[in-house]
Amino acid sequence: MNRLTIGCMTVLLVLAVRLSAQDAGTFEPVRKQIRDSLSDGSVPSVAVAVAKDGKILWEEGFGWADREQKQPATAHTAYNIASVTKPVTATAIMRLVQDGKIDLDAPANLYLEDFQVTPFPGDLKGPTVRELLMHRSGLPAHWQSWNLAELKLRPAFSEIARRYAFAAWPRGERYEYSNLGYGVLGEMGAHLSGRPYADFIQEEVFRPLQMRDSFVGPTSKTDGVASPYSGLKRIELNDGDTPASGAAFSSVHDLALFGIFHLGALAPGQERILTDANLQAMRNSSLETSGTERYGMGWSLNTDMLGLSIVSHSGANPGYESSILLVPSEKIVIAVLTNSNNSLPSNLTREILMQLLPSFRARVEEILSHQAEKLQPSQSQPAAIPAPPAPEALTGKWAGKVHTYAGEIPLTLWCSKEGEVRIQLGDQLISLVNDVDFNGGSGLSGFALGDLGTPDDSRLTYDLKIDLTRNGDRMYGVLSTHERRGDRLERPSGELAYFAELAR
Repeated sequence: MNRLTIGCMTVLLVLAVRLSAQDAGTFEPVRKQIRDSLSDGSVPSVAVAVAKDGKILWEEGFGWADREQKQPATAHTAYNIASVTKPVTATAIMRLVQDGKIDLDAPANLYLEDFQVTPFPGDLKGPTVRELLMHRSGLPAHWQSWNLAELKLRPAFSEIARRYAFAAWPRGERYEYSNLGYGVLGEMGAHLSGRPYADFIQEEVFRPLQMRDSFVGPTSKTDGVASPYSGLKRIELNDGDTPASGAAFSSVHDLALFGIFHLGALAPGQERILTDANLQAMRNSSLETSGTERYGMGWSLNTDMLGLSIVSHSGANPGYESSILLVPSEKIVIAVLTNSNNSLPSNLTREILMQLLPSFRARVEEILSHQAEKLQPSQSQPAAIPAPPAPEALTGKWAGKVHTYAGEIPLTLWCSKEGEVRIQLGDQLISLVNDVDFNGGSGLSGFALGDLGTPDDSRLTYDLKIDLTRNGDRMYGVLSTHERRGDRLERPSGELAYFAELAR
C-alpha cells in the first residue's frame, strides 16, 4: 500500500468521536492539523481528549492503532503512556499516605522489604518518601529497555535495586529525574498493600476512577491496544525495569477522567480517592528545576507558561509518546497519545490551548513574531566563541574509583587550565571528554569513550556520561552509560549509572 492510499484511508478513520456542534468549530483546526500530520503515513495514529469544567468536550482517535491488523484508533485505544505513569503511581502512594500507612517525611527504607536504598555516604537516614516523589532523593537517572522476548532475562526489581538504587548526591541537594526512584515507590506500594504493583494500581487508581481502558503492561494482546512504530515500521514492544515509572497503558478517555479528578471534580461513577488537600499537596513545590518549572509529587509544574499556571507530565518509550496537561485556573484537561516517537503531543496540546484560550494564542503569536524577526539574515557573522578555561578549583589530576555491582574500577581525570579534560578507566586508553561543562566550578559534566564492563552494559552500545559535583578537593557523582546517536528503537537502550568519587 503506497503512502497516498494510506493517507486517504487515514482521513476516513475518525472514530469514537464525542464532539458537540458548538465545539466542532473550536476543534476543527486541530483536527485538520492531525489529518495533515497523518497524511504521509509516517505517524500511525493519534488520540486526543479535551475536558473542561469536569466534562469531556472532545475525544477522538485518528489513524491506525495497528496498521497490519487494520485496527483503527479510538478514544478508548490503550497506548503505553510511559512517564505519565508517574502521576498515577504518585496518586496511589498518596492514598497510602492518606490512610496513615506512609509518612511522607519518613525514610523510604522503613517501608521496603526485599531491598534497601543505599544512602549517600555519611547519611544514616536515606531519602524520604517525599524526596523520591519529587526526584530529590539523590538517586541518579536510570532506564533500561527489554523487548518481550527478553523479559525472562530481566532481573527482579530487588536485584535492579541492589545494583543501582544508591544516592549519588546528598538527599534534597538537587533535582535529578529518576525512573529508579519511582520504581522504588512502586515496590513500596506493592509491599504495603500486599499486592503486585499492577494490582495495586488497578485497585487504588484505575478502578475507583472508572479508568476501564487502563492497565499496567507489558501486554501481548492487540485488541484495543496501539502497537508501537518507528515511522512506517512496526517495532517490538519494549518494557523497562522500573514498572512504576513507565509501564502503564491508558486511553485518552481515561486520562481525561484522571485529569478531571486531579482538578477536584468527579466524573460520573468516580470515587473521591484523595482529599482536596492531598490533591493540592501533589501540585505544590517551592523547589525550582529550571526557570519557572518545578516538580511536585508526580507532576511537572510550570508557574508561568505564557501567563498560565500549568500542571502536566509527558512520556516517551520506544514507539510511544504521551502527554497530559491540566490548567487548574480554567479547569482544562488535555490528553494526547500517539504510537510513534514524534512531537505531535506537545504541538497539538499547544494548538488546543490556543483554540480554547484567546489570550494564550495572542502570547504565542507574539513570541513567534519576535522569533521570526530574529531569524532575519544578518550582514555580519558572529565571532566564534572559544572554549572557556577551566576554573582553578577543578584543574589538576583527580583520582578515585567507580563502584559498579560487578566491582570497583580505578578512575583518573585530568583537567588542564585551558579547559581540556581527559579521563581513564582502569588501564583503558585515555579518552578526551567532549561537551564539557564546568558548572561555574561546582562540578564537571561531559561525554567520553570507555567500557564499564558489567554484564548489563554489554547489552548496550554507549558512550560514558560524566556528572560530578565538587566539594573542596573531592568530587562525587556518577559515571553512566549513554546511548550513542543512532536509532534507539533498533537495539537495546539504557542509562545505567554507577557511583564515582575522586580526590585531588
